[in-house]
Amino acid sequence: IKELIENSLDAATGSIRIEVKNNGRDVRLVDTGIGMEKEDLFLCVERHATSKIKDKGDIFNLTSYGFRGEALASIGSISKMIISSKTNDSKVGHKINLNAGRITKYEEISKIGGTEIVIKDLFFNTPARLKFLRKKSTEYARIREIVLKESLYNTEVSFSLLLDGREVVKTSGRGIE
Repeated sequence: IKELIENSLDAATGSIRIEVKNNGRDVRLVDTGIGMEKEDLFLCVERHATSKIKDKGDIFNLTSYGFRGEALASIGSISKMIISSKTNDSKVGHKINLNAGRITKYEEISKIGGTEIVIKDLFFNTPARLKFLRKKSTEYARIREIVLKESLYNTEVSFSLLLDGREVVKTSGRGIE
């Protein structure tokens, strides 16, 4: 959740909506950030691929949360994931489906600007890791804590967190008040 939020913040989003179900195994995040073109959409699920470093000098001038290009590739390798995105300048959006890290489908779509990431059945292909999930109340408390901290750090971004359909965090994005 933290990595997904940070990707949205790096994309200059104005709002982030997170829906979590099934003890954290199903997640949907929607942001209103700058979105991705087709090439970046395919690139974002590759390991060590980043659009945040263009040359070696950039490593000393980072102004973003992440730059290693690991989050989406790692999550995609242990889930069934759909990523759809559109830039405000594009006429169409783009959508890819992944299953255990492999792209299974691509299509052009009609979409408003921003990015949507849907993660289903997290750890479906790593049953040993699945055993380490804690009780639902523990997992949800940790997710809520992460979203609360991020919303306090980023008061100009509207946050919404739903756990099993119940809204537990909602901020306006209009400052600390």
